[in-house]
Amino acid sequence: VRVLGDRVLGLDVVPAPGHARTQVAFFEADGTCYPGDAVGCQIPPSRFLYPLTPPPEIDLPAWEGTLDALAERRPRVFRLPHFGVVEDPPEHLARIRELLAAWAERVRAGESEEAFVAAAEAELSAAADPETAEAYRLQPGFALSYAGLRRYYDKLAQRREGGT
Repeated sequence: VRVLGDRVLGLDVVPAPGHARTQVAFFEADGTCYPGDAVGCQIPPSRFLYPLTPPPEIDLPAWEGTLDALAERRPRVFRLPHFGVVEDPPEHLARIRELLAAWAERVRAGESEEAFVAAAEAELSAAADPETAEAYRLQPGFALSYAGLRRYYDKLAQRREGGT
C-alpha cells in the first residue's frame, strides 16, 4: 500500500470513498478527472450506467460525499476505467446518484437477489445493444452488486442493534 499525498505525478489526488475506502480520484489541471469506480461503469456507445457496488466496503453516505466532492471541483470530463469518456460530468453525476439510490433502495426494501439481478438485466437490455451488453457482463456481476448493498444494510442494522 502506498499512501498518496495531495498530488502525485502532477495530478491532484481527491479521496473518493464509498465504492471502497481506499478509492481516490485524480484531476489534471485542465479539469480532466479520473474518478475510478466512484461514478460507475459506462461502456460506449451504450447509455447504461452500472453503479458498481461489490462487497465488502460499500458506504453509501461516503459515496454521496465523494459525488459532492467531485461535483465541487467541476470536472470538464471524466475518463472512466470501465470505459470511455464522459463529456457531461454534471449530467453523469446526477444519473449515478439516481441509479445508486434506486438500486440501494431496492435492496433496503427487501428485494431478493434474483429480482434485483433480473431488474438490472432488464435495464441493461433496454439500454445497450447485445454486443455491448455482453461487455458489461464481463464486469462484476449484478449479483455481486446486490451482495455489496445487502452487506451494507446488514452491517448498518447490526450497528443499530448494538453489534459490531
